[in-house]
Formats: sequence, C-alpha cells, structure tokens
Amino acid sequence: MLPDEIRAEVQIWNAACGGSIAAAQHFALYLTVPGAEFVALHFDDFQCRSRAVLCNSAGCLHEVYVARAGRYRRVLTVRTYDIRLSSVNNQAFVELLDRNGTSRKLRWNGSRFVAK
Repeated sequence: MLPDEIRAEVQIWNAACGGSIAAAQHFALYLTVPGAEFVALHFDDFQCRSRAVLCNSAGCLHEVYVARAGRYRRVLTVRTYDIRLSSVNNQAFVELLDRNGTSRKLRWNGSRFVAK
C-alpha cells in the first residue's frame, strides 16, 4: 500500500490518463537503508488509457521518493526503460536502464541521487 503522500501524487494522473487508473503488482518497489526508505514508482506497470502521457521513445515515467522521519519527498523523476533500486554496504543506488540495455548507476548522497 502506498503512503498517503505518494498516493495523492499518483491520483493526479487520473485526469491525464482519462480516468480509471490502476497500479499493477510491481508498480511500487521499496528499499530501506539506515536512515531512509525509498519507494520507486514504475509507471510502465500502471494502467493508463492515454499511454503517451506516461511513456515516450525514451521509456516510461519512473519516480523515486525518499522518507525521512516519516515524510516522503520526490527525489528523482526520469523517463527510461526501467530503474532498479539496490544497496551496497548500506548505501542506496538507483540504476537507470535504457531500451538498449545500457545502464547508468546513481548513488544516494543523503539528499539526492548523483553520478557514481
């Protein structure tokens, strides 16, 4: 279940999608590291009648939110083929994958994702 703050952000897409939005099983994926919880939204796993609103030739919309002290804020918005959250030694990373399989890894610096 999405946190209320993120759910409110997702509901904004209802009008743009032409109503009747729905999230598939892998729409929201979570990662927890010491001091932060991340939620990655995969809009390629989101039912939207107007698909072009969410996807283009670069890929579909993906957003990452972070929670600190119970409050969520969006820290990444990108259109790409896929993203993957991971952690190494309690450090959070997000990997951006394009449709050709090329990937780029970004590291969480405590306030935003930066080039590794």
